[in-house]
Amino acid sequence: MPIITYDEEYLAQLNHQAQEETLFLKSYAEVIHAITHQRKCLHLTQQALADKCHLSRTTISKIETMRLVPKLDILIRILHHLQLDIMINTYEKHR
Repeated sequence: MPIITYDEEYLAQLNHQAQEETLFLKSYAEVIHAITHQRKCLHLTQQALADKCHLSRTTISKIETMRLVPKLDILIRILHHLQLDIMINTYEKHR
């Protein structure tokens, strides 16, 4: 059976990509948690939020369970109806 070898640069690139993906997923999970938490604090069902946003309940459910990443316009619409806002910060990349 042949042995597959990878150079260190390729492995470093894969590691970097994995770290970026992990950062994205953590950030996305925080946003989804905030959406779900606020919806419940406002005593809204998924259906009630869906109706306000002109979306299906299934879409809200998929977003809240991270099976669907909404487009920016849909995310902003959901946040608006939940009385939430987006804050954008800059950060330094760590090398």
